[in-house]
Amino acid sequence: MKINKYGLLFLTLILSYGCDQGSGGAGSAGQGQAAAVTGEAAPSADTLLVNGRVYTVNPAQPWAEAVAVRNGRILFAGSDEEAAAYRGGQTEVIDMEGKMAMPGLNDLHVHPVYGFTVQLFECVFPGTATPEVVRQTVTQCVVDYPDAEWIIGGQWETDFFIKHDIPSPRKWLDEVSGDKAVLLRDTSFHNRWANSKALELAGLTRDSPEIPGGEIVRDKETGEPNGLLYESAAGPVLRIIPDWTEEQYLAAAREGVRAANRFGLTGIKEAWATLQGLKAYKTLDENGEVSVHLVTSMSVLPMIDEEKTLDAEILEQMRTAHRGRNVNTDAVKISMDGVPSASRTAAMLADYMPAYEGAPTHNGKQHYTQEELSRLIVQLDKLGMTAKVHTAGDRSVRVTLNAIEAARQANGDSGLRHELAHAGYVDEADIPRFAELDAVAEISPYIWFPSVKVDSIIRAVGEERGQRYWPVRDLLEAGAQVVAGSDWPAGALSSMNPWVGLEAMVSRANPWGLRQDTLWEEQAITLEQALEIYTRSGAKALLLEQDSGSIEAGKLADIIVLEHNLFEIPVDRISDTQVSLTMFEGRIVYSGSR
Repeated sequence: MKINKYGLLFLTLILSYGCDQGSGGAGSAGQGQAAAVTGEAAPSADTLLVNGRVYTVNPAQPWAEAVAVRNGRILFAGSDEEAAAYRGGQTEVIDMEGKMAMPGLNDLHVHPVYGFTVQLFECVFPGTATPEVVRQTVTQCVVDYPDAEWIIGGQWETDFFIKHDIPSPRKWLDEVSGDKAVLLRDTSFHNRWANSKALELAGLTRDSPEIPGGEIVRDKETGEPNGLLYESAAGPVLRIIPDWTEEQYLAAAREGVRAANRFGLTGIKEAWATLQGLKAYKTLDENGEVSVHLVTSMSVLPMIDEEKTLDAEILEQMRTAHRGRNVNTDAVKISMDGVPSASRTAAMLADYMPAYEGAPTHNGKQHYTQEELSRLIVQLDKLGMTAKVHTAGDRSVRVTLNAIEAARQANGDSGLRHELAHAGYVDEADIPRFAELDAVAEISPYIWFPSVKVDSIIRAVGEERGQRYWPVRDLLEAGAQVVAGSDWPAGALSSMNPWVGLEAMVSRANPWGLRQDTLWEEQAITLEQALEIYTRSGAKALLLEQDSGSIEAGKLADIIVLEHNLFEIPVDRISDTQVSLTMFEGRIVYSGSR
């Protein structure tokens, strides 16, 4: 793209360019839309984006050629010829050179601070790692950090110990860890693998009782912990690991915002905001470095007691102390269950398949009873807090919908749209309830395509049920609001790249071409529907439907320019999309040419 602040040449080109004043279909500017102004002369724009193919996601005017921006908001969207009226002596003119522009995307479930503390400071290996790769990586980390007491990292595939014969994960890890305590997470970020020293420091022994909401996996003969800790059973270890410094958290948060802008994200929801992460975001915001609309779903755990009753005073303190210009703290995260893969910890309506021949069957675990969750959601709703509830299993989905129904009955329509995170398995009877309760289905298309992770899920729940994963089309047809989240860095993804998930929603296939099969292809949706989910629907979930999510006069100028037109390339190239420019509130925050 070419950026030119001065000279009359480009104005002359615009005036002589002409435009198609037709129906406004693909490639046509249609009838321009401008913000209401007084006086005869149009106000000068700060920035003009011209000569583009602008997909507005505005049903009244789907396509435009040019956009005029002033004071962070969109003055006009329409033809190049009409846009010339908004050019003043100081207007910055950006020639899009025929490229596609569209509203910035929104990721409604991402962990930027966690993801970048992992990438910047931990011992990392890919989710596809073999035992030999894990051995080499941990051995090297022990050498690289001779003064460290702990080696923290990951991430091992959820089926790692099914595919590889490792009788004692604890002893295996002891062989490569020297005198270090080692804790490695799996690709779901729900389960951990510890060596003997880590278990010793945490006080976990053969005599340790089971921990509610988790499982200490034990040696079948001795009863000793074998090193695998599922869900909350990892808590005693996690609590004694030295924390990162404030500077490290700040660096991670800064990299998270920058990465979002590189991928064309102008809105994100931090899906498990800890106190340290909140402080980092607050500092960035005070420095003017938060170039996204950021909603922080604060972890509910510091706000509840042993009876899982909310302490409204603690909530209000955290909410008020960390709110900022671009940081909305009016959201809370609740984890209702685990994951429906090898650990079998998601709460399902029907039993899992046996983990091995002769193994007992069960249907997973809820972290909250119906009464506890209903009480919590009712109180949060009354306090003006949007709840994001991790619901990986269909039983968790039902219990959470019941809790939202209780809030509607107790408080009336609060205007809040509570979110069911992941919502991969939804019983048919519960699909219409999303629209009825104005609840949001937050889906994870980054991890629903054919992959080793999905294979693990299918083995755990059975072939027939396993194939009926992520009913996005059914939800849309039932009138549900659907939004998308990456859940990065969970799922063994290398980045928060939203284009991977967007392609998967349309194709239901592996975006990298590693597999030829599809997952429940009947639930595939159109590109237009997928873009709506990532833009307008995402903005609505961020409580910004009046300000963002589409390119139309009066809204904030949250705009991205792409290297290719999504409507002119094969579906299997969408995941390769590169962003040329990201504009947030009228300010260029990423440019591939700068």
